[in-house]
Amino acid sequence: MAHIKKAVAIVCFTALFTTACDQDNTAVDQAAQKQPRVSGYDTLKMGRETFEEKCVVCHGTDGRLGIGGAKVLPDTKLGIDEIKQQVTNGKKAMPSFKQVLTDVEIDAVARYALSLKRDSK
Repeated sequence: MAHIKKAVAIVCFTALFTTACDQDNTAVDQAAQKQPRVSGYDTLKMGRETFEEKCVVCHGTDGRLGIGGAKVLPDTKLGIDEIKQQVTNGKKAMPSFKQVLTDVEIDAVARYALSLKRDSK
């Protein structure tokens, strides 16, 4: 019984934390509606979630933080294939994510990174 109460408490805390931390991402949500669906998730929404989990520490929420030499994403001149290559294999201080993210997640986070460029104009 104690295990069930603990599990319910964890689920409730997670739900409250997720709701409290959710930001207004209307522009991203609208852009995501135009993307093909991937396993029930919008590509940009999945990309945003992956970015928030794996990339924000160096790139910041808007892609402009630049910690440890991280590129300022809205200023990138790279295309989707080059971004996917860099996320997959890493470059300089940026680690490789090929053992951490699936190909679908890499594609999604690359597309989200490009959306930061478009949103900055």
